Amino acid sequence: DAGVSWEESQGVPSSFAGKILLARSESSPEVLYASVGNGFWFDDGFTWLLKSTNNGQSFITVNQTDYSRWQGWFYHDVSIHPENENEVIAIGIDIHKSTDGGLNLIQKSSGGVELGDIPVLGPDGPPFYSHSDHHFVRHHPEIEDLVIFGNDGGVFLSFDRGETFRSANAGLQTTQFYNGFSASNNDENLALGGLQDNSTSIFQGSEAWRRAVGGDGSWTAINPINDNIFYASSQNLRIARTNNGGASFSNRSPNLTGDEPLFIAPFVISKINPSVLYAAGKYLYKTFNDGDDWLRLNNQQMLNGDPIFALDVAELDDDVIYAGTAPEDHPAALMVSTNGGNSFTEVSPLGNQIVNDISVFPNSPEKAIAVYSGFDNPHVFLTEDYGLTWNDITNNLPLVPTNAVIINPYNEDEIYVGNDLGVYYTNNGGQSWEPYQIGLPSAAIVLDLKISTANNKLWAATHGFGTYRVDLETQPVSNSNEDLTSVNIYPNPTSGIVNIEGMPNNVEVELFNNLGQKLTNKTILNQLDLSNLETGLYFISLSLPGTNQKITKTIIKQ
Repeated sequence: DAGVSWEESQGVPSSFAGKILLARSESSPEVLYASVGNGFWFDDGFTWLLKSTNNGQSFITVNQTDYSRWQGWFYHDVSIHPENENEVIAIGIDIHKSTDGGLNLIQKSSGGVELGDIPVLGPDGPPFYSHSDHHFVRHHPEIEDLVIFGNDGGVFLSFDRGETFRSANAGLQTTQFYNGFSASNNDENLALGGLQDNSTSIFQGSEAWRRAVGGDGSWTAINPINDNIFYASSQNLRIARTNNGGASFSNRSPNLTGDEPLFIAPFVISKINPSVLYAAGKYLYKTFNDGDDWLRLNNQQMLNGDPIFALDVAELDDDVIYAGTAPEDHPAALMVSTNGGNSFTEVSPLGNQIVNDISVFPNSPEKAIAVYSGFDNPHVFLTEDYGLTWNDITNNLPLVPTNAVIINPYNEDEIYVGNDLGVYYTNNGGQSWEPYQIGLPSAAIVLDLKISTANNKLWAATHGFGTYRVDLETQPVSNSNEDLTSVNIYPNPTSGIVNIEGMPNNVEVELFNNLGQKLTNKTILNQLDLSNLETGLYFISLSLPGTNQKITKTIIKQ
């Protein structure tokens, strides 16, 4: 009677923790199937496949194969062939099929994540492969043998009624990136980021991104002086390193005994000493040798007992660390260390709101910007004294969750933020903001922003729209026709003399050690002698007076 009154169907389990999905037969409309899921976690999975032959007045359980498993609360589904009420496909983690009214369910797919160079036009894997975690299934109403699936890998098709499968995602830009995206400053065609349930995806100049480090991709990092070395991770701070440009990876995770990192947990690399990385669970970890060994910082104590969600380290002084915690047992907090993580001071500018991202100014370790979640509160704060005081620079930004912040190294008054509506920028240090939505879809949730100085592009990693890149608003400029893009410094590594070739006139040269200490005053020269210096990392800074042009090159002294 059009919903005026209802009667409860009989035969449905009296208690279950998940949800029910229904399918009705086109050839026999009185026949319905119900997929009932129970699972909320790995040890409580259970699934009932029910069948009704009287328009749903009563059901019988025809199968208890646990195809929804621990995701009975989230995803599973059932579909009936339009011309055969006994041919049923039931989906959950994998795909199951029955030709006898559900009495026997046979698994037809094998999931997981296919790694390597996946062609744009697919298929993603062999004929039995369909990405794990299926949410949707329908038999096509007019094309007899076609079945359509929606899963955590996108759209998959079967052209033989659920016997074999292939992906159909070319042009479907729905990839969900997490924060922790990376872009090389040396190679415009190298970037990588972690994806929801689709591993780490590596851009190497073509439309076919390489998949590596399976599971849920998480944070990433690229060695600033050697693009063959970069890092990826999967859930709960499982870090992996490649030394060969992504051809292979090896585990470089900290010892997490007694720790409980977030599902998507942060780690960052030092730009002044790329052998140093910081990684964060409830403890903060540091490595001095590319992840081979890790130390627990802060006197081996947690920062405040909650997991760390946001993390950044100063470019010129990697003893300056900012960390934001997620509120599990305590209010969310923002903390700073100026002694390499030996101790931390809470500096939260916005009470217990969650810090989504932190960015330290490239040339000013004492300056940083923190951005916040939430709706009605301010979202963007600036410190110029290591967090002792903060200024609210939200001003005319929309009051929506703000997820990412990055500072233009050529113009530190130019700041970009990514929020739940897109990208915004300021060229006056946050006094006013403007949309920077060039090429973006409307209302894109931007989870991370990165700048590549290899081609002066801003990357935006989004939740559900993939990635985009665009020119920075301010590019390096010169008052003359000269620039620093063609400068070549060699040999590197070196045991003594370093040659600086291709310099314009009047370039100022400074040499720093890996502690950020200046070893030379500004001078104009085309050769440096490092023979009397200790082995290690050094930095040559080149700047062109009267312009915004400045580059820093890392040199290894043998």
